[in-house]
Amino acid sequence: MFGGPQQPAQQRRLASPSPSPPMRYPPPSQVRLAEEKNSGQLCAVKIMPKKRGDLTPGQTLDKITRETSMLEAAQHCPGVVQLMGCYENDTEVMIVQEVCYGGDLKQYVEESGTVSEEALTLIAFEVMRFLAACHDSGMIFGELIMKTNCIIV
Repeated sequence: MFGGPQQPAQQRRLASPSPSPPMRYPPPSQVRLAEEKNSGQLCAVKIMPKKRGDLTPGQTLDKITRETSMLEAAQHCPGVVQLMGCYENDTEVMIVQEVCYGGDLKQYVEESGTVSEEALTLIAFEVMRFLAACHDSGMIFGELIMKTNCIIV
């Protein structure tokens, strides 16, 4: 997926990502809003440096490749963010996906304060439905934390 021929910027189908990220994401990654040139559809571009901390660029690419491979394999699962493409340049990898304007589950809980039992039941149902689809297709999802669950409004 990565490490092959790189696509020159003028051939990419995305306009330049906007300077303001539409959602929070932990460093060193950033998420920026971009627009698909042909359709005008907005998308989120997760920009990740190829060099992270003590990891070599090869180790970092392996980690990013595992993440994108899992996302690609989970596209048939209910509630999974749509993967629209992956791109790279000399220093960064960009994962393009649909925009989730509702933020993540952690942010939702922090902003809502007390969450009703009914809301928690619906959230738990969606998470369990996703996990069941993953398990049915032989995938084990190992990082089930509040920051990896998006809320769609």
